[in-house]
Amino acid sequence: MVSSALSDTVPRSGAERQLLGTSFPRARASRARASRAPAPHPGAGPGLHGRAVMSGLTAIRSPGHVGTARASLGLTKWTMGSSVVVSVTGEVDIATADQLSEALGAALRRRPKGLICDLSGVGFLGAAGLTALLVARQRAIACHTWFDLASPQPLPRRVIALVGLSAVFSLHDDVAEAATAQARRERRPGLPGAMGAR
Repeated sequence: MVSSALSDTVPRSGAERQLLGTSFPRARASRARASRAPAPHPGAGPGLHGRAVMSGLTAIRSPGHVGTARASLGLTKWTMGSSVVVSVTGEVDIATADQLSEALGAALRRRPKGLICDLSGVGFLGAAGLTALLVARQRAIACHTWFDLASPQPLPRRVIALVGLSAVFSLHDDVAEAATAQARRERRPGLPGAMGAR
């Protein structure tokens, strides 16, 4: 969650407020129902063909999420010009979003002029991953660093568009294009990360 000092200084779109909000009405209602629900059937645990049955609801899990092993992302950090690039491989969901946040936070601590998150190796981007990217964008703005996304595959790109964040993030077809855009912006006055900055 973003600190209150940072959240007061950074303008947010409706989609950002919704994803970064402290709670969602449906989530609160679901938690309330779950606390009153009977215990799940003993034979319907996470190991049953990748399904978890909880409180009468069935959630499909990918094979990598079954069991207790911690899922991990492939994260590589490198530089291109005056920008730091964090290349991500794997699925960015609730199990791996913290790893992405840590990597982007570590890159921002170096105070680069630009930060590019390369999503070319990401096949799935869940709500927790979107939140990690939004938090990184806000931290980048606070550090006066440009923040861009590069090479999102079709599914993550569609998710970003569906939740209305295409206008919030600067999306580029590849890392070179993102680095060129950041270099161009360095020569113009303006706040890094401003909405609509390309």
